[in-house]
Amino acid sequence: QAHICTFEGDANLISIAKDINKENKNVEFINGNIDNTLAQHLSKRINKIDLVYVDANHTYEATMNYFNQLLPFHHSQSIFIFDDIHWSAQMKKAWEEIKAHPLVTSSIDIFDAGLIFFNPDFQKQHFTLSFY
Repeated sequence: QAHICTFEGDANLISIAKDINKENKNVEFINGNIDNTLAQHLSKRINKIDLVYVDANHTYEATMNYFNQLLPFHHSQSIFIFDDIHWSAQMKKAWEEIKAHPLVTSSIDIFDAGLIFFNPDFQKQHFTLSFY
């Protein structure tokens, strides 16, 4: 019953995804550069966001922009996931700033991605999972 929004810059990939998901009427496909389409989409949004998976422009500035644009739409049970948090020095810097944000109560670093939580019942803590 969730409403799912997916952002993609490649119209061909959108076409394939729409074909695969033709029976899923709850998926909204947003085509265009997410640096523009995210802000446009959020400007029309009234509901809070439960789950976000950010796998887009892997620069410090872009990642921080996505986080700051999405932040007003979080609630205490929201989970934001950022992909490739160790991909570059810029992504590592963005991850450190995101998890230190005052509204972020907990984070989990699973190396390939980072999960952040906003639950005020959690005390500020950060976890790193190691795989050997």
